[in-house]
Amino acid sequence: MIPHWVSSACGRAVSRTLLTVGSAVVVLAGFGSDFTGGGKAFSVGIAAHASDACDPAAFQPNCAGEDLAGADLSGQRMSEVDFAGADLSGANLSGADLYRANLAGADLSGADLRDALLSRASLAGANLSNANMVEAGLRHANLTGANLTDANISQVEWTGTDLSGAIWVDGTVCDDGSIGRCITAD
Repeated sequence: MIPHWVSSACGRAVSRTLLTVGSAVVVLAGFGSDFTGGGKAFSVGIAAHASDACDPAAFQPNCAGEDLAGADLSGQRMSEVDFAGADLSGANLSGADLYRANLAGADLSGADLRDALLSRASLAGANLSNANMVEAGLRHANLTGANLTDANISQVEWTGTDLSGAIWVDGTVCDDGSIGRCITAD
């Protein structure tokens, strides 16, 4: 039986379900209609083991340092989730909403980030080597010291993105003050 429960948040019934995917526990939370017939929302959280499961009442679970290599998180809403230092190598994050997510120091090597929303996210020191970032939205994101070696960055939105000290796709290091584009002294 799949664990499922209903609680209340902001005057709305909130349905939550725990699903086990391999060694990961996924917390699905969905708002039903509120008393005024309001809209719907959806959130997802991930933890590596049942004992580490995210707080069922939390919508921004702490997944820092978790092993989520190869996970399929495509299209999921994960705004403000803490993935700092997590292993997301080879993960499918295409179309995911990672607005203001903390991915500092995360391993995203070989990850699929096509069409992902990463605006205002922290990817400082993250490994994005060989990642597919086609059409990803990185407006005002922090990529200081990130590794973008051999990443596919076609049509990425870089407006306001801090690339200071980042290792660019060709292996050059972006100068300090590289905002919105990689600037090199060469």
